[in-house]
Amino acid sequence: NLIERIFAVGSLFFAFFTTVALASNFTSAMTRLHFLHGLQSSHLRVLRKFLQHKGISAELSARVQDHAIQCLKNQQKNVPEDEVALLQLVSEPLRVAIHAEIMSPHLCQHPLLQVLSEDDGALMRQICHVAARWVHVSLRDLIFSRGEVPSQRSVLFLVEGSMTYRTRAAADAFETDVGEGTWIAEHVIWTTWAYHGYLLADTNASLVVLDSEMFCNMVKDTIMDLDLRVYATEFVKAVNEVKPSWRTDLGDWDAAESLVRKAAPERRPVKRLTNNSQSSLPVFTETSTSSAPLDWLMGSTY
Repeated sequence: NLIERIFAVGSLFFAFFTTVALASNFTSAMTRLHFLHGLQSSHLRVLRKFLQHKGISAELSARVQDHAIQCLKNQQKNVPEDEVALLQLVSEPLRVAIHAEIMSPHLCQHPLLQVLSEDDGALMRQICHVAARWVHVSLRDLIFSRGEVPSQRSVLFLVEGSMTYRTRAAADAFETDVGEGTWIAEHVIWTTWAYHGYLLADTNASLVVLDSEMFCNMVKDTIMDLDLRVYATEFVKAVNEVKPSWRTDLGDWDAAESLVRKAAPERRPVKRLTNNSQSSLPVFTETSTSSAPLDWLMGSTY
Protein backbone atom coordinates (compact mmCIF):
# COMPACT_ATOMS: atom_id res chain seq x y z
CA ASN A 1 0.00 0.00 0.00
CA LEU A 2 1.56 3.23 -1.18
CA ILE A 3 0.01 5.42 1.53
CA GLU A 4 1.27 3.13 4.28
CA ARG A 5 4.77 3.14 2.79
CA ILE A 6 4.78 6.97 2.60
CA PHE A 7 3.58 7.17 6.21
CA ALA A 8 6.25 4.69 7.38
CA VAL A 9 9.05 6.50 5.53
CA GLY A 10 7.83 9.88 6.86
CA SER A 11 7.71 8.50 10.41
CA LEU A 12 11.25 7.17 10.08
CA PHE A 13 12.56 10.50 8.80
CA PHE A 14 10.72 12.37 11.58
CA ALA A 15 12.11 10.04 14.25
CA PHE A 16 15.61 10.32 12.74
CA PHE A 17 15.66 14.12 12.66
CA THR A 18 14.07 14.37 16.12
CA THR A 19 16.75 12.05 17.53
CA VAL A 20 19.52 14.05 15.85
CA ALA A 21 18.12 17.34 17.20
CA LEU A 22 17.82 15.98 20.74
CA ALA A 23 21.32 14.52 20.61
CA SER A 24 22.69 17.82 19.32
CA ASN A 25 21.00 19.82 22.07
CA PHE A 26 22.19 17.37 24.71
CA THR A 27 25.76 17.48 23.39
CA SER A 28 25.71 21.29 23.32
CA ALA A 29 24.37 21.43 26.87
CA MET A 30 27.05 19.02 28.11
CA THR A 31 29.73 21.03 26.31
CA ARG A 32 28.55 24.27 27.93
CA LEU A 33 28.37 22.58 31.33
CA HIS A 34 31.88 21.18 30.91
CA PHE A 35 33.17 24.60 29.83
CA LEU A 36 31.57 26.35 32.82
CA HIS A 37 32.87 23.71 35.22
CA GLY A 38 36.36 24.06 33.74
CA LEU A 39 36.18 27.84 34.00
CA GLN A 40 35.05 27.69 37.62
CA SER A 41 37.77 25.15 38.45
CA SER A 42 40.32 27.45 36.84
CA HIS A 43 39.12 30.41 38.91
CA LEU A 44 39.27 28.35 42.09
CA ARG A 45 42.81 27.16 41.27
CA VAL A 46 43.91 30.78 40.80
CA LEU A 47 42.24 31.74 44.10
CA ARG A 48 43.93 28.87 45.97
CA LYS A 49 47.29 29.81 44.44
CA PHE A 50 46.83 33.44 45.50
CA LEU A 51 45.92 32.52 49.07
CA GLN A 52 48.85 30.12 49.33
CA HIS A 53 51.29 32.65 47.85
CA LYS A 54 50.18 35.34 50.32
CA GLY A 55 50.56 33.00 53.29
CA ILE A 56 46.87 33.11 54.30
CA SER A 57 46.04 30.73 57.15
CA ALA A 58 44.34 27.43 56.36
CA GLU A 59 41.19 28.35 58.29
CA LEU A 60 40.73 31.69 56.52
CA SER A 61 41.60 30.14 53.14
CA ALA A 62 38.88 27.54 53.64
CA ARG A 63 36.33 30.25 54.50
CA VAL A 64 37.29 32.31 51.46
CA GLN A 65 37.01 29.33 49.13
CA ASP A 66 33.70 28.22 50.63
CA HIS A 67 32.31 31.72 50.13
CA ALA A 68 33.58 31.83 46.54
CA ILE A 69 31.91 28.49 45.81
CA GLN A 70 28.67 29.71 47.40
CA CYS A 71 28.79 32.84 45.23
CA LEU A 72 29.19 30.70 42.13
CA LYS A 73 26.15 28.64 43.18
CA ASN A 74 24.18 31.86 43.78
CA GLN A 75 25.08 33.05 40.30
CA GLN A 76 23.78 29.80 38.82
CA LYS A 77 20.55 30.05 40.84
CA ASN A 78 20.07 33.83 40.61
CA VAL A 79 21.48 35.36 37.45
CA PRO A 80 23.27 38.66 38.26
CA GLU A 81 21.64 41.64 36.62
CA ASP A 82 24.83 42.80 34.90
CA GLU A 83 25.01 39.46 33.08
CA VAL A 84 21.58 39.90 31.50
CA ALA A 85 22.56 41.69 28.30
CA LEU A 86 19.00 42.38 27.15
CA LEU A 87 18.24 44.35 30.31
CA GLN A 88 20.61 47.02 29.02
CA LEU A 89 18.24 47.47 26.08
CA VAL A 90 15.19 47.80 28.31
CA SER A 91 13.98 51.34 28.93
CA GLU A 92 14.91 53.10 32.17
CA PRO A 93 11.31 53.21 33.48
CA LEU A 94 11.02 49.45 33.04
CA ARG A 95 14.30 48.85 34.90
CA VAL A 96 13.01 51.10 37.70
CA ALA A 97 9.84 49.00 37.86
CA ILE A 98 11.89 45.78 37.98
CA HIS A 99 14.03 47.04 40.85
CA ALA A 100 10.94 48.23 42.70
CA GLU A 101 9.32 44.80 42.53
CA ILE A 102 12.56 43.17 43.70
CA MET A 103 13.50 45.55 46.53
CA SER A 104 10.24 47.04 47.76
CA PRO A 105 8.86 43.95 49.57
CA HIS A 106 12.00 43.84 51.71
CA LEU A 107 12.33 47.57 52.37
CA CYS A 108 8.65 47.83 53.26
CA GLN A 109 9.23 45.62 56.29
CA HIS A 110 9.97 49.00 57.87
CA PRO A 111 6.75 50.96 58.63
CA LEU A 112 8.27 54.27 57.53
CA LEU A 113 9.18 52.91 54.11
CA GLN A 114 5.80 51.22 53.87
CA VAL A 115 4.13 54.61 54.41
CA LEU A 116 6.49 56.22 51.92
CA SER A 117 5.60 53.56 49.36
CA GLU A 118 1.87 54.18 49.88
CA ASP A 119 2.14 58.00 49.78
CA ASP A 120 4.65 58.37 46.95
CA GLY A 121 5.04 55.20 44.93
CA ALA A 122 7.15 56.93 42.28
CA LEU A 123 9.69 58.08 44.86
CA MET A 124 9.81 54.63 46.46
CA ARG A 125 10.51 53.08 43.05
CA GLN A 126 13.41 55.49 42.56
CA ILE A 127 14.77 54.63 46.01
CA CYS A 128 14.68 50.94 45.10
CA HIS A 129 16.36 51.73 41.79
CA VAL A 130 19.12 54.05 43.02
CA ALA A 131 19.69 53.66 46.77
CA ALA A 132 19.20 49.91 47.37
CA ARG A 133 21.48 47.03 46.43
CA TRP A 134 22.06 43.36 47.24
CA VAL A 135 24.88 42.12 49.46
CA HIS A 136 25.73 38.47 50.07
CA VAL A 137 27.71 37.39 53.13
CA SER A 138 29.23 34.08 54.13
CA LEU A 139 28.89 31.84 57.16
CA ARG A 140 30.78 33.27 60.18
CA ASP A 141 31.31 36.67 58.56
CA LEU A 142 31.48 39.45 61.15
CA ILE A 143 29.29 42.17 59.64
CA PHE A 144 30.26 44.84 62.17
CA SER A 145 31.79 45.22 65.63
CA ARG A 146 30.92 47.20 68.74
CA GLY A 147 32.39 50.72 68.61
CA GLU A 148 32.96 50.61 64.86
CA VAL A 149 31.86 53.72 62.96
CA PRO A 150 30.38 52.63 59.62
CA SER A 151 32.45 53.79 56.65
CA GLN A 152 29.39 53.40 54.42
CA ARG A 153 26.30 54.60 56.27
CA SER A 154 23.70 52.03 55.28
CA VAL A 155 20.65 50.32 56.76
CA LEU A 156 20.70 46.53 56.46
CA PHE A 157 17.60 44.43 55.72
CA LEU A 158 18.08 40.70 56.25
CA VAL A 159 16.32 38.89 53.40
CA GLU A 160 17.65 35.35 53.58
CA GLY A 161 19.65 33.48 56.20
CA SER A 162 20.15 34.03 59.92
CA MET A 163 22.51 36.02 62.11
CA THR A 164 23.36 36.52 65.76
CA TYR A 165 23.54 39.92 67.44
CA ARG A 166 25.58 40.32 70.61
CA THR A 167 26.04 43.48 72.65
CA ARG A 168 29.55 42.74 73.90
CA ALA A 169 32.25 40.11 73.67
CA ALA A 170 31.86 39.28 77.37
CA ALA A 171 30.23 36.03 78.41
CA ASP A 172 27.31 37.80 80.14
CA ALA A 173 26.43 39.94 77.11
CA PHE A 174 22.92 40.10 75.69
CA GLU A 175 22.56 37.88 72.61
CA THR A 176 19.66 37.35 70.24
CA ASP A 177 18.92 35.67 66.93
CA VAL A 178 18.32 37.96 63.96
CA GLY A 179 15.80 36.55 61.50
CA GLU A 180 14.61 37.37 58.02
CA GLY A 181 12.66 40.63 57.83
CA THR A 182 14.79 42.39 60.45
CA TRP A 183 16.40 45.75 59.71
CA ILE A 184 19.63 46.84 61.33
CA ALA A 185 21.28 50.23 61.99
CA GLU A 186 18.49 52.60 60.96
CA HIS A 187 20.27 55.06 63.26
CA VAL A 188 22.79 55.96 60.54
CA ILE A 189 20.06 57.80 58.63
CA TRP A 190 19.06 60.17 61.42
CA THR A 191 22.18 60.73 63.52
CA THR A 192 25.87 60.00 63.95
CA TRP A 193 26.26 56.42 65.05
CA ALA A 194 28.80 53.83 66.15
CA TYR A 195 27.67 50.22 66.29
CA HIS A 196 26.65 49.04 69.75
CA GLY A 197 27.16 45.33 69.27
CA TYR A 198 28.49 42.55 67.09
CA LEU A 199 26.57 41.10 64.13
CA LEU A 200 27.71 37.65 63.00
CA ALA A 201 26.35 35.59 60.10
CA ASP A 202 25.20 32.13 61.26
CA THR A 203 24.60 31.02 57.67
CA ASN A 204 25.26 32.25 54.18
CA ALA A 205 22.94 35.24 54.01
CA SER A 206 21.55 37.85 51.64
CA LEU A 207 20.75 41.43 52.59
CA VAL A 208 19.28 44.48 50.92
CA VAL A 209 21.41 47.50 51.79
CA LEU A 210 19.87 50.99 51.76
CA ASP A 211 22.38 53.82 51.31
CA SER A 212 21.48 56.46 53.90
CA GLU A 213 23.02 59.42 52.07
CA MET A 214 21.19 58.65 48.83
CA PHE A 215 17.98 58.04 50.73
CA CYS A 216 18.21 61.38 52.58
CA ASN A 217 18.95 63.29 49.39
CA MET A 218 15.94 61.72 47.69
CA VAL A 219 13.37 62.24 50.46
CA LYS A 220 14.42 65.55 52.07
CA ASP A 221 12.22 67.69 49.80
CA THR A 222 9.34 65.23 49.57
CA ILE A 223 5.88 66.53 50.42
CA MET A 224 3.67 63.91 52.06
CA ASP A 225 1.40 63.38 55.05
CA LEU A 226 4.22 62.03 57.18
CA ASP A 227 6.60 64.70 58.50
CA LEU A 228 10.09 63.23 58.22
CA ARG A 229 11.55 65.96 60.42
CA VAL A 230 9.24 64.94 63.25
CA TYR A 231 10.12 61.27 62.72
CA ALA A 232 13.86 62.01 62.75
CA THR A 233 13.65 64.22 65.83
CA GLU A 234 11.54 61.70 67.75
CA PHE A 235 13.86 58.87 66.71
CA VAL A 236 16.96 60.65 68.05
CA LYS A 237 15.04 61.64 71.19
CA ALA A 238 14.05 58.01 71.80
CA VAL A 239 17.66 56.86 71.37
CA ASN A 240 18.90 59.47 73.84
CA GLU A 241 16.34 58.38 76.42
CA VAL A 242 17.82 54.88 76.51
CA LYS A 243 20.82 54.19 78.73
CA PRO A 244 24.00 53.79 76.63
CA SER A 245 24.48 50.20 77.84
CA TRP A 246 20.93 49.34 76.73
CA ARG A 247 21.19 50.71 73.21
CA THR A 248 21.20 48.33 70.27
CA ASP A 249 21.49 48.43 66.49
CA LEU A 250 18.45 46.24 65.80
CA GLY A 251 15.19 47.60 64.46
CA ASP A 252 11.81 47.24 66.13
CA TRP A 253 8.44 47.36 64.43
CA ASP A 254 6.43 48.67 67.38
CA ALA A 255 8.88 51.48 68.13
CA ALA A 256 9.08 52.53 64.47
CA GLU A 257 5.31 52.36 64.03
CA SER A 258 4.89 54.55 67.12
CA LEU A 259 7.22 57.15 65.57
CA VAL A 260 5.26 56.99 62.33
CA ARG A 261 2.05 57.75 64.23
CA LYS A 262 3.69 60.78 65.85
CA ALA A 263 4.94 62.02 62.48
CA ALA A 264 1.59 61.38 60.75
CA PRO A 265 -1.18 61.46 63.40
CA GLU A 266 -3.95 61.59 60.79
CA ARG A 267 -2.90 58.42 58.98
CA ARG A 268 -4.54 55.07 59.43
CA PRO A 269 -2.42 52.49 61.29
CA VAL A 270 0.32 50.73 59.36
CA LYS A 271 -0.10 46.99 58.91
CA ARG A 272 2.74 44.80 60.06
CA LEU A 273 4.09 42.59 57.28
CA THR A 274 6.16 40.11 59.34
CA ASN A 275 6.83 39.18 62.94
CA ASN A 276 10.61 38.91 62.57
CA SER A 277 11.68 42.38 63.62
CA GLN A 278 13.68 42.35 66.81
CA SER A 279 13.25 44.73 69.73
CA SER A 280 15.30 47.91 69.65
CA LEU A 281 15.06 48.16 73.45
CA PRO A 282 15.96 44.66 74.67
CA VAL A 283 15.88 44.02 78.40
CA PHE A 284 19.21 42.86 79.73
CA THR A 285 21.37 43.59 82.73
CA GLU A 286 23.33 46.82 82.70
CA THR A 287 27.02 46.32 83.39
CA SER A 288 29.84 48.68 84.25
CA THR A 289 31.54 48.93 80.87
CA SER A 290 34.71 50.93 80.58
CA SER A 291 33.82 52.19 77.11
CA ALA A 292 33.04 55.90 77.00
CA PRO A 293 29.55 56.63 75.65
CA LEU A 294 29.17 58.41 72.35
CA ASP A 295 28.25 62.07 72.21
CA TRP A 296 24.88 61.76 70.51
CA LEU A 297 23.82 64.25 67.91
CA MET A 298 20.50 65.68 69.04
CA GLY A 299 19.46 67.04 65.67
CA SER A 300 18.39 65.02 62.66
CA THR A 301 20.19 64.74 59.36
CA TYR A 302 18.06 67.44 57.83
